[in-house]
Amino acid sequence: MNNQRDISSACDDRSAVVLPALRDRVVRDVVRAWRELTRGVAQSGREDAKLVDTLVACSGGADSTALLLALRAATRRLVVGHVVHDLRPAEECEAERDRVRELADALGLPFLEARVIARRAEGEGGGTHGPRNLEARARRLRYAALAEMARASGAAFVATAHHADDQLETLVMALLRGAGPQGLRGIAPCRRLEGGPQEDLTAHKPGSSGGVWLIRPMLSVRRAEAEELCRRCGVQWNEDPSNHDSSRLRAALRHGPLRKLAELRPEGARRAGRTAELMREAAMLVQERVERVFGPCGETSECSGSASMGDEAGDPRAGRTHGSRRTSWGRDALRSESELVIAAGLRRHVLRLTGGEGADRFSSHLIKPVIRAIKDASTETRRFAWPFGVHVEVTSRLVTIQA
Repeated sequence: MNNQRDISSACDDRSAVVLPALRDRVVRDVVRAWRELTRGVAQSGREDAKLVDTLVACSGGADSTALLLALRAATRRLVVGHVVHDLRPAEECEAERDRVRELADALGLPFLEARVIARRAEGEGGGTHGPRNLEARARRLRYAALAEMARASGAAFVATAHHADDQLETLVMALLRGAGPQGLRGIAPCRRLEGGPQEDLTAHKPGSSGGVWLIRPMLSVRRAEAEELCRRCGVQWNEDPSNHDSSRLRAALRHGPLRKLAELRPEGARRAGRTAELMREAAMLVQERVERVFGPCGETSECSGSASMGDEAGDPRAGRTHGSRRTSWGRDALRSESELVIAAGLRRHVLRLTGGEGADRFSSHLIKPVIRAIKDASTETRRFAWPFGVHVEVTSRLVTIQA
Protein backbone atom coordinates (compact mmCIF):
# COMPACT_ATOMS: atom_id res chain seq x y z
CA MET A 1 0.00 0.00 0.00
CA ASN A 2 1.32 3.43 -0.93
CA ASN A 3 1.23 5.68 2.13
CA GLN A 4 2.46 8.64 0.13
CA ARG A 5 -0.25 11.29 -0.33
CA ASP A 6 -0.66 14.91 -1.35
CA ILE A 7 -1.83 17.56 1.08
CA SER A 8 -2.81 21.00 -0.17
CA SER A 9 -0.15 23.47 0.90
CA ALA A 10 -0.54 27.03 2.09
CA CYS A 11 3.13 27.65 1.31
CA ASP A 12 4.22 30.65 -0.74
CA ASP A 13 4.46 28.70 -3.99
CA ARG A 14 1.05 27.05 -3.39
CA SER A 15 2.52 23.68 -4.33
CA ALA A 16 1.38 20.48 -2.70
CA VAL A 17 3.10 18.98 0.31
CA VAL A 18 3.60 15.28 -0.27
CA LEU A 19 3.62 13.19 2.87
CA PRO A 20 6.37 10.58 2.79
CA ALA A 21 5.61 6.89 2.74
CA LEU A 22 5.82 5.07 6.06
CA ARG A 23 8.06 2.51 4.39
CA ASP A 24 10.66 5.20 3.62
CA ARG A 25 13.76 4.22 5.60
CA VAL A 26 14.26 7.63 7.23
CA VAL A 27 10.58 7.89 8.14
CA ARG A 28 10.59 4.34 9.45
CA ASP A 29 13.62 5.00 11.66
CA VAL A 30 12.20 8.25 13.03
CA VAL A 31 8.76 6.80 13.72
CA ARG A 32 10.25 3.70 15.37
CA ALA A 33 12.40 5.86 17.65
CA TRP A 34 9.43 8.12 18.45
CA ARG A 35 7.29 5.13 19.41
CA GLU A 36 10.05 3.69 21.59
CA LEU A 37 10.65 7.02 23.33
CA THR A 38 6.94 7.58 24.01
CA ARG A 39 6.23 3.98 25.01
CA GLY A 40 6.48 4.81 28.73
CA VAL A 41 3.17 6.65 28.53
CA ALA A 42 1.44 3.85 26.67
CA GLN A 43 2.61 1.42 29.36
CA SER A 44 1.90 3.75 32.29
CA GLY A 45 -1.76 2.84 32.68
CA ARG A 46 -2.94 6.38 32.02
CA GLU A 47 -6.48 6.50 30.65
CA ASP A 48 -5.45 9.05 28.02
CA ALA A 49 -2.28 7.21 27.01
CA LYS A 50 -3.43 6.67 23.42
CA LEU A 51 -4.42 10.33 23.08
CA VAL A 52 -1.17 11.91 24.24
CA ASP A 53 0.09 14.52 21.82
CA THR A 54 3.66 15.25 20.86
CA LEU A 55 4.61 18.87 20.36
CA VAL A 56 7.07 19.02 17.47
CA ALA A 57 9.54 21.88 17.88
CA CYS A 58 9.80 23.26 14.36
CA SER A 59 12.05 26.16 13.42
CA GLY A 60 11.36 25.64 9.74
CA GLY A 61 14.88 24.35 9.08
CA ALA A 62 15.43 21.15 7.14
CA ASP A 63 15.95 19.03 10.26
CA SER A 64 12.79 20.00 12.14
CA THR A 65 10.74 20.09 8.94
CA ALA A 66 11.81 16.52 8.15
CA LEU A 67 10.92 15.46 11.71
CA LEU A 68 7.46 17.00 11.34
CA LEU A 69 6.87 15.33 7.97
CA ALA A 70 8.01 11.92 9.22
CA LEU A 71 5.80 12.00 12.31
CA ARG A 72 2.83 13.39 10.39
CA ALA A 73 3.08 10.34 8.10
CA ALA A 74 2.35 8.21 11.18
CA THR A 75 -0.11 10.25 13.27
CA ARG A 76 -2.27 13.33 13.56
CA ARG A 77 -1.74 13.56 17.31
CA LEU A 78 0.81 16.33 16.88
CA VAL A 79 1.08 20.00 17.75
CA VAL A 80 3.54 22.25 15.93
CA GLY A 81 5.45 24.59 18.25
CA HIS A 82 7.61 27.49 17.07
CA VAL A 83 9.71 29.89 19.17
CA VAL A 84 10.36 33.43 17.91
CA HIS A 85 13.52 34.89 19.44
CA ASP A 86 15.41 38.16 19.23
CA LEU A 87 18.82 36.91 18.11
CA ARG A 88 18.17 37.90 14.48
CA PRO A 89 16.21 40.71 12.82
CA ALA A 90 12.51 40.60 13.69
CA GLU A 91 11.35 40.51 10.07
CA GLU A 92 13.47 37.41 9.38
CA CYS A 93 12.19 35.59 12.47
CA GLU A 94 8.57 36.46 11.77
CA ALA A 95 8.85 35.37 8.14
CA GLU A 96 10.21 32.00 9.33
CA ARG A 97 7.35 31.78 11.84
CA ASP A 98 4.81 32.42 9.10
CA ARG A 99 6.26 29.67 6.90
CA VAL A 100 6.10 27.16 9.76
CA ARG A 101 2.49 28.15 10.47
CA GLU A 102 1.64 27.67 6.78
CA LEU A 103 3.24 24.22 6.81
CA ALA A 104 1.28 23.27 9.94
CA ASP A 105 -1.93 24.42 8.24
CA ALA A 106 -1.05 22.42 5.13
CA LEU A 107 -0.55 19.32 7.27
CA GLY A 108 -3.79 19.91 9.16
CA LEU A 109 -2.04 20.38 12.50
CA PRO A 110 -2.54 22.96 15.26
CA PHE A 111 0.15 25.62 15.55
CA LEU A 112 1.45 27.34 18.67
CA GLU A 113 4.07 30.05 18.96
CA ALA A 114 5.97 31.68 21.80
CA ARG A 115 8.30 34.67 21.97
CA VAL A 116 11.46 34.83 24.04
CA ILE A 117 13.79 37.75 24.73
CA ALA A 118 17.34 36.48 25.09
CA ARG A 119 19.17 39.79 24.96
CA ARG A 120 19.41 41.39 28.38
CA ALA A 121 19.62 45.09 28.94
CA GLU A 122 23.19 46.11 29.77
CA GLY A 123 23.95 45.29 33.38
CA GLU A 124 20.84 43.20 33.95
CA GLY A 125 21.33 39.92 35.75
CA GLY A 126 24.99 40.45 36.57
CA GLY A 127 26.13 37.91 34.01
CA THR A 128 28.50 38.06 31.09
CA HIS A 129 27.04 39.13 27.75
CA GLY A 130 29.35 37.21 25.42
CA PRO A 131 28.03 35.22 22.45
CA ARG A 132 28.21 31.87 24.25
CA ASN A 133 26.26 33.20 27.24
CA LEU A 134 23.66 34.71 24.92
CA GLU A 135 23.25 31.44 23.03
CA ALA A 136 22.97 29.48 26.28
CA ARG A 137 20.35 31.90 27.62
CA ALA A 138 18.38 31.67 24.36
CA ARG A 139 18.52 27.87 24.56
CA ARG A 140 17.20 27.85 28.15
CA LEU A 141 14.40 30.22 27.26
CA ARG A 142 13.52 28.18 24.18
CA TYR A 143 13.21 24.98 26.20
CA ALA A 144 11.11 26.78 28.80
CA ALA A 145 8.80 28.10 26.07
CA LEU A 146 8.48 24.65 24.48
CA ALA A 147 7.63 23.12 27.84
CA GLU A 148 4.97 25.76 28.44
CA MET A 149 3.43 25.21 24.99
CA ALA A 150 3.41 21.47 25.61
CA ARG A 151 1.62 21.92 28.93
CA ALA A 152 -0.87 24.33 27.35
CA SER A 153 -1.69 21.82 24.60
CA GLY A 154 -1.73 18.77 26.88
CA ALA A 155 1.28 17.23 25.14
CA ALA A 156 3.40 14.85 27.21
CA PHE A 157 6.36 15.12 24.84
CA VAL A 158 8.37 17.75 23.01
CA ALA A 159 10.21 16.31 20.00
CA THR A 160 13.28 18.09 18.66
CA ALA A 161 15.21 17.32 15.49
CA HIS A 162 18.75 16.75 16.80
CA HIS A 163 20.33 14.29 14.40
CA ALA A 164 23.42 12.12 13.94
CA ASP A 165 25.60 14.95 12.62
CA ASP A 166 24.64 17.12 15.60
CA GLN A 167 25.69 14.24 17.84
CA LEU A 168 29.09 13.91 16.17
CA GLU A 169 29.69 17.68 16.37
CA THR A 170 28.78 17.65 20.06
CA LEU A 171 31.18 14.79 20.80
CA VAL A 172 34.06 16.44 18.92
CA MET A 173 33.48 19.73 20.76
CA ALA A 174 33.48 17.84 24.06
CA LEU A 175 36.77 16.16 23.13
CA LEU A 176 38.31 19.52 22.29
CA ARG A 177 37.51 20.91 25.73
CA GLY A 178 38.82 17.78 27.48
CA ALA A 179 35.45 16.54 28.73
CA GLY A 180 34.94 13.36 30.73
CA PRO A 181 32.04 10.88 30.50
CA GLN A 182 29.52 13.55 31.47
CA GLY A 183 30.42 15.70 28.47
CA LEU A 184 31.06 12.80 26.12
CA ARG A 185 27.60 11.36 26.67
CA GLY A 186 26.52 13.71 23.91
CA ILE A 187 22.90 14.49 23.14
CA ALA A 188 20.57 12.30 25.18
CA PRO A 189 17.62 10.64 23.39
CA CYS A 190 15.31 11.82 26.16
CA ARG A 191 15.17 13.78 29.37
CA ARG A 192 12.61 15.43 31.58
CA LEU A 193 11.94 18.94 30.33
CA GLU A 194 11.74 21.41 33.18
CA GLY A 195 12.47 24.54 31.18
CA GLY A 196 16.27 24.14 31.18
CA PRO A 197 18.88 22.22 29.25
CA GLN A 198 20.33 20.18 32.13
CA GLU A 199 20.33 16.47 31.53
CA ASP A 200 18.78 14.25 34.19
CA LEU A 201 20.82 11.04 34.04
CA THR A 202 18.39 9.21 36.31
CA ALA A 203 15.46 9.92 33.99
CA HIS A 204 15.23 7.22 31.36
CA LYS A 205 11.55 6.27 31.46
CA PRO A 206 9.56 9.00 29.70
CA GLY A 207 6.05 9.43 30.99
CA SER A 208 6.61 7.18 34.00
CA SER A 209 5.96 9.98 36.47
CA GLY A 210 4.08 12.62 34.48
CA GLY A 211 5.38 15.98 33.36
CA VAL A 212 6.75 16.97 29.97
CA TRP A 213 9.55 15.02 28.35
CA LEU A 214 12.01 16.09 25.67
CA ILE A 215 12.59 13.39 23.07
CA ARG A 216 14.94 13.24 20.07
CA PRO A 217 13.78 10.63 17.55
CA MET A 218 16.20 11.65 14.78
CA LEU A 219 19.56 10.80 16.34
CA SER A 220 20.11 8.02 13.79
CA VAL A 221 19.37 10.28 10.81
CA ARG A 222 21.98 12.27 8.87
CA ARG A 223 21.52 15.95 8.00
CA ALA A 224 21.66 15.19 4.28
CA GLU A 225 18.90 12.60 4.68
CA ALA A 226 16.66 15.16 6.37
CA GLU A 227 17.20 17.60 3.50
CA GLU A 228 16.48 14.92 0.92
CA LEU A 229 13.22 14.02 2.68
CA CYS A 230 12.12 17.66 2.52
CA ARG A 231 12.91 17.77 -1.20
CA ARG A 232 10.90 14.61 -1.89
CA CYS A 233 7.96 16.12 -0.03
CA GLY A 234 8.16 19.38 -1.95
CA VAL A 235 8.86 21.54 1.09
CA GLN A 236 11.33 24.41 1.09
CA TRP A 237 13.07 24.88 4.42
CA ASN A 238 14.42 27.97 6.19
CA GLU A 239 18.17 28.56 6.27
CA ASP A 240 19.62 29.96 9.50
CA PRO A 241 22.61 32.17 8.58
CA SER A 242 24.34 31.29 11.86
CA ASN A 243 24.74 27.72 10.60
CA HIS A 244 27.31 29.08 8.14
CA ASP A 245 29.08 31.44 10.55
CA SER A 246 32.57 29.94 10.70
CA SER A 247 33.44 32.09 13.72
CA ARG A 248 31.29 29.66 15.71
CA LEU A 249 33.11 26.42 16.53
CA ARG A 250 30.21 24.13 15.65
CA ALA A 251 29.76 25.71 12.22
CA ALA A 252 33.52 25.71 11.59
CA LEU A 253 33.72 21.99 12.37
CA ARG A 254 30.63 21.24 10.29
CA HIS A 255 31.90 22.92 7.14
CA GLY A 256 35.57 22.08 7.63
CA PRO A 257 37.10 18.95 9.18
CA LEU A 258 33.86 17.06 9.76
CA ARG A 259 32.85 17.45 6.11
CA LYS A 260 36.16 15.85 5.13
CA LEU A 261 35.67 13.16 7.75
CA ALA A 262 32.24 12.35 6.33
CA GLU A 263 33.83 11.77 2.93
CA LEU A 264 36.30 9.32 4.47
CA ARG A 265 33.84 7.62 6.86
CA PRO A 266 30.24 8.17 5.68
CA GLU A 267 28.84 6.16 8.60
CA GLY A 268 31.02 7.89 11.17
CA ALA A 269 28.28 10.16 12.51
CA ARG A 270 25.89 7.28 13.15
CA ARG A 271 28.62 5.18 14.77
CA ALA A 272 29.57 8.08 17.03
CA GLY A 273 26.10 7.72 18.48
CA ARG A 274 27.18 4.36 19.90
CA THR A 275 30.07 6.06 21.70
CA ALA A 276 27.60 8.53 23.18
CA GLU A 277 25.47 5.63 24.43
CA LEU A 278 28.47 4.02 26.14
CA MET A 279 29.50 7.34 27.70
CA ARG A 280 25.96 7.84 29.03
CA GLU A 281 26.24 4.48 30.77
CA ALA A 282 29.63 5.46 32.19
CA ALA A 283 28.24 8.84 33.29
CA MET A 284 25.41 7.08 35.11
CA LEU A 285 27.93 4.99 37.04
CA VAL A 286 29.76 8.18 38.02
CA GLN A 287 26.42 9.77 38.95
CA GLU A 288 25.59 6.88 41.26
CA ARG A 289 28.89 7.36 43.07
CA VAL A 290 28.32 11.13 43.21
CA GLU A 291 24.94 10.53 44.86
CA ARG A 292 26.58 8.40 47.52
CA VAL A 293 29.49 10.76 48.16
CA PHE A 294 27.78 14.13 47.81
CA GLY A 295 24.27 13.07 48.79
CA PRO A 296 21.01 12.97 46.86
CA CYS A 297 19.87 16.50 47.65
CA GLY A 298 18.26 17.76 44.45
CA GLU A 299 17.77 21.50 44.96
CA THR A 300 19.47 24.02 47.21
CA SER A 301 16.14 25.13 48.63
CA GLU A 302 15.52 21.58 49.82
CA CYS A 303 18.80 21.71 51.72
CA SER A 304 17.85 24.78 53.74
CA GLY A 305 18.20 24.82 57.48
CA SER A 306 20.94 23.01 59.30
CA ALA A 307 21.53 19.31 59.52
CA SER A 308 24.43 16.93 59.68
CA MET A 309 24.44 13.68 57.80
CA GLY A 310 26.47 10.54 57.64
CA ASP A 311 28.13 10.66 61.06
CA GLU A 312 28.70 6.93 61.06
CA ALA A 313 32.26 5.78 60.54
CA GLY A 314 32.91 4.76 57.00
CA ASP A 315 30.05 6.81 55.50
CA PRO A 316 31.58 8.79 52.60
CA ARG A 317 29.21 11.65 53.39
CA ALA A 318 30.56 12.00 56.93
CA GLY A 319 30.61 15.61 58.05
CA ARG A 320 28.33 16.95 55.31
CA THR A 321 26.26 19.89 56.50
CA HIS A 322 23.87 22.31 54.85
CA GLY A 323 22.94 25.95 55.15
CA SER A 324 20.41 27.87 53.08
CA ARG A 325 23.02 28.63 50.38
CA ARG A 326 26.00 26.82 51.84
CA THR A 327 26.97 23.16 51.75
CA SER A 328 30.00 21.45 53.28
CA TRP A 329 31.52 17.99 52.95
CA GLY A 330 34.28 16.29 54.87
CA ARG A 331 37.58 16.82 53.07
CA ASP A 332 38.97 13.41 54.04
CA ALA A 333 35.92 11.70 52.50
CA LEU A 334 36.34 13.59 49.22
CA ARG A 335 40.13 13.15 49.15
CA SER A 336 39.75 9.39 48.83
CA GLU A 337 37.53 9.71 45.74
CA SER A 338 38.66 9.84 42.12
CA GLU A 339 39.05 13.24 40.46
CA LEU A 340 36.23 12.25 38.12
CA VAL A 341 33.75 11.84 40.98
CA ILE A 342 34.87 14.99 42.81
CA ALA A 343 34.63 17.11 39.66
CA ALA A 344 31.19 15.74 38.80
CA GLY A 345 29.92 16.30 42.33
CA LEU A 346 31.20 19.87 42.62
CA ARG A 347 29.93 20.83 39.19
CA ARG A 348 26.51 19.31 39.81
CA HIS A 349 26.11 21.19 43.08
CA VAL A 350 27.22 24.52 41.59
CA LEU A 351 24.83 24.24 38.65
CA ARG A 352 21.99 23.64 41.06
CA LEU A 353 22.98 26.80 42.90
CA THR A 354 22.96 28.79 39.65
CA GLY A 355 19.83 27.18 38.25
CA GLY A 356 21.86 25.69 35.41
CA GLU A 357 23.24 29.03 34.28
CA GLY A 358 26.87 29.16 33.21
CA ALA A 359 27.26 25.45 32.54
CA ASP A 360 30.00 26.14 30.00
CA ARG A 361 31.93 28.32 32.46
CA PHE A 362 32.31 25.74 35.24
CA SER A 363 34.84 23.71 33.30
CA SER A 364 37.92 21.77 34.31
CA HIS A 365 40.20 24.83 34.43
CA LEU A 366 38.09 26.11 37.37
CA ILE A 367 37.51 22.80 39.09
CA LYS A 368 41.00 21.25 38.84
CA PRO A 369 42.69 23.73 41.27
CA VAL A 370 40.01 22.94 43.85
CA ILE A 371 40.55 19.20 43.40
CA ARG A 372 44.31 19.69 43.86
CA ALA A 373 43.63 21.62 47.07
CA ILE A 374 41.35 18.85 48.33
CA LYS A 375 43.87 16.11 47.63
CA ASP A 376 47.13 17.72 48.72
CA ALA A 377 48.62 17.53 52.24
CA SER A 378 48.32 21.24 53.06
CA THR A 379 46.22 22.27 56.07
CA GLU A 380 46.03 25.90 54.99
CA THR A 381 42.66 27.38 54.07
CA ARG A 382 42.31 28.02 50.32
CA ARG A 383 39.49 30.07 48.81
CA PHE A 384 38.34 30.12 45.18
CA ALA A 385 36.03 32.68 43.57
CA TRP A 386 33.90 31.21 40.81
CA PRO A 387 31.45 32.90 38.44
CA PHE A 388 27.93 33.88 39.49
CA GLY A 389 28.96 34.70 43.04
CA VAL A 390 29.95 31.13 43.93
CA HIS A 391 32.75 30.71 46.48
CA VAL A 392 34.59 27.49 47.31
CA GLU A 393 36.63 27.06 50.49
CA VAL A 394 38.95 24.18 51.32
CA THR A 395 40.08 23.96 54.95
CA SER A 396 41.92 21.23 56.82
CA ARG A 397 38.61 19.47 57.52
CA LEU A 398 35.91 20.74 55.18
CA VAL A 399 35.14 21.58 51.57
CA THR A 400 32.45 24.25 51.37
CA ILE A 401 30.51 25.77 48.49
CA GLN A 402 28.55 28.94 49.10
CA ALA A 403 26.57 31.30 46.86
